[in-house]
Amino acid sequence: MAKTIGLKVKGFEQLKEKLDHKKFSKLLKRNVRKAQRRNSLAAEGEMKRRIDAGRSLAKNSPVTTAIKGSSRPLVDGGDLKASITHVLARWDLAFIGVLRTKKVTDQNGRVRDLLNVAFVLHEGATIKVTQRMRNYFRFMSRLYPGKWFPIKASTQVIRIPPRPFLKFATTKVMEKKYTREWNKAIQSAVSGRKY
Repeated sequence: MAKTIGLKVKGFEQLKEKLDHKKFSKLLKRNVRKAQRRNSLAAEGEMKRRIDAGRSLAKNSPVTTAIKGSSRPLVDGGDLKASITHVLARWDLAFIGVLRTKKVTDQNGRVRDLLNVAFVLHEGATIKVTQRMRNYFRFMSRLYPGKWFPIKASTQVIRIPPRPFLKFATTKVMEKKYTREWNKAIQSAVSGRKY
């Protein structure tokens, strides 16, 4: 006849609870989601801070400076900076930057997808000068003399230098910060605590 022996081990119930796969998985996802949110906010903030500082970015051309009335690259009306945001797609995945849903209304009242503008500013572009562009610049130079200038006949392209503002969120310093947050979240889950 089999006999059952009961052992009373101190802390066994807590250990059993920590080893519960469902509870651990739920706590891990909750903690990592919170770390992702913190990391996303940190990355978003770093990009915005670096745009404000303007260091490490290609300088504006004299024409751009005259038109904007400022020599600060990537800063004009604040649309680009305001469009930088984040979305938590899952507990372990976030998108940070200028998202496709961001729209901006230009001075003519047209709604444009800011993603295209952000891509050009980030990667740079070479734009072929068209007759329509020449006419526009000529018109604006008459309307705002000294601020706008006609495009010279010899100018065939306008070059916008790359100003990779997203890279500021992927520096070694920022990567270490993200790793610390994730490690804290995971350690908290392993310890059975909320992060």
